[in-house]
Amino acid sequence: MATVLTWINVVALLGVGGLFTLYALIPFAMANDDPRCGPLLRHGVLQLAGLGGLAASVLLGAWVAHHAVDHAGWTAIGVGAAGWGAWVGGVVLTMTLFFTVSALDTAVAERRRRAASSRD
Repeated sequence: MATVLTWINVVALLGVGGLFTLYALIPFAMANDDPRCGPLLRHGVLQLAGLGGLAASVLLGAWVAHHAVDHAGWTAIGVGAAGWGAWVGGVVLTMTLFFTVSALDTAVAERRRRAASSRD
């Protein structure tokens, strides 16, 4: 029975995480709409890294949840929940890094534009 519940947990995690990653394409695609954005945002480097981070967090969560089959009882439930925790933690880390680096990219690009316009 634990094996069936583990696989249901893994499939649910992959389904929910996959849909979240798919819907994350929308804000990532809109990230470079600001004309002040830097080159990393403009050329999609940060968007690809963000999507890679989201996909990696889904796979990490599924991998952790899969190891619940090695345990029994409440330990298996805890390991399955740890898989969901790994996914959510990966999402939080990925989005934090994305927005921090994109803010830095925009600030550096703005500073370069100001420096270039003051030289003219």
